[in-house]
Amino acid sequence: MHSCLVAYNYHIGADFPWGHFNLVVEYDYVENSCWTKLCKQQNINHMTFKTILPKAPETAFQSDHCIAQT
Repeated sequence: MHSCLVAYNYHIGADFPWGHFNLVVEYDYVENSCWTKLCKQQNINHMTFKTILPKAPETAFQSDHCIAQT
């Protein structure tokens, strides 16, 4: 049986049951994250993702195929 928990980091307190988990996935990772150290101490695998916003939306649709022919 597998379980997954999604939690906002502000909701994780000192009494969190780390012994029930074997992977932490961290979104919007920043250097020197406290989760890296905690996972090492608890012997839990730690995976990080860093998200970025795409460039301005107006550049996403610029194409000759979208220009109306007159």
